[in-house]
This record gives sequence, C-alpha cells and structure tokens, in this order.
Amino acid sequence: MFNVFNNLTTEQGIMHTAEFFSLLFVFSITYHAIHNIKGTIKPPTKALISMFFGTVAYGIAKIIIGLFFGTY
Repeated sequence: MFNVFNNLTTEQGIMHTAEFFSLLFVFSITYHAIHNIKGTIKPPTKALISMFFGTVAYGIAKIIIGLFFGTY
C-alpha cells in the first residue's frame, strides 16, 4: 500500500498543513478580490489570475515558514 505520509515527521506534517492552508487562504482571498472588481473579467481568467497570485504567495509563505522553522 502506497503511503504518502510514511516518512514524514510531525514537524513536516505541520509545515505541509500550514502551507496547504496558506495556499487555500490566499487563493480564496485573491479570487474574491478579483471578483469584486467591476469589469469584463471572465471567470476562467479570474481563476488563472488568482492561481498565479496564489502560487506566488505560496512560495513566499513557504520561504517564511521555512525560515521560521529553520527548514528552508
């Protein structure tokens, strides 16, 4: 049986959970911020823009979390 969390320590699990939720948080915030802008932005474009900003913020959050836990 293939187990993804087989060789993860508790600290790594906490880090991955924090990274996932920060990515989800930033994605939703960016999507709603773009959604509130009045204009002719189509929904797929909004999703792409929010995915781009979410990925950038995910990288920044990963670096910050890595510096905080000393694992980067």
